[in-house]
Amino acid sequence: EDKTVILLTDVVFNEDTTLDLEGVTIKGMLVNKANMTVYATNGGTIDGGDQAAIDNYGTLTIEGGTFTGAVSAIYNNELESGKATVTINGGEFTAPGDYCATIENRYGILTVNGGTITATNNAGYAIVDTCGVTTITDGQIASAQGTAVETYQGEITISGGEFTGKVIVENQAGKVEVKGGKLVSNTPEYYYGLTNANGGTTTLYGGTFERDYATAEGTSVKIAEGYKSIANGDGTYTVNLETYVTGAKVCILPFKSKDIKNVSITSSI
Repeated sequence: EDKTVILLTDVVFNEDTTLDLEGVTIKGMLVNKANMTVYATNGGTIDGGDQAAIDNYGTLTIEGGTFTGAVSAIYNNELESGKATVTINGGEFTAPGDYCATIENRYGILTVNGGTITATNNAGYAIVDTCGVTTITDGQIASAQGTAVETYQGEITISGGEFTGKVIVENQAGKVEVKGGKLVSNTPEYYYGLTNANGGTTTLYGGTFERDYATAEGTSVKIAEGYKSIANGDGTYTVNLETYVTGAKVCILPFKSKDIKNVSITSSI
């Protein structure tokens, strides 16, 4: 049974909508101007063709499904009344066009808590934040031949996830803070995983990288005060909190409280 729906024109949602793809493939672009949540109980795809799969002007939450479009899989716009918001908790996202962004956040708010976001195109970008706010806590973000994440004048915070690409984060004139995650260039002999330009600032509070940014030359990426880059023995380096107690240096790993059980500490200082 063919479960393909071909849209003859863009479909605009002006009212709150919960959409379960239920294994259906939708060919065409959806435009969200309200509150939309997308599920994919038995799989399902939205293929925007020459456009984006979803053009968002409202509040969009994606729990699963496959999304693709030659321009972008998801396009998050600016609102006169406030910030358009996208939250990604799962799903697969691709954009096959050259020099395109799989997820483009213009002036809105983007949160990535999971999913796989891939730029398979020539010199493509997995996520581009123009002038918005992007938070990444988890997920697989990759660019086969280009940059995983780029910002022009936006703010990006990364606390988790796995990132691959020639360049991991390219910061033109924005603010980037990395607090966790694995951000390793797949061509470290040619590219820095993290780059700044035009006054952009990138500060490391955590994360694993392909080089020691405390000693790396030719980059303005900084390790935050009170933190240290530690060699892992496999060619990568992890940034961790460093503190000093009565002359003894202690490296504190960023454990979450749920990971610590039945621990007692005694000291004869």
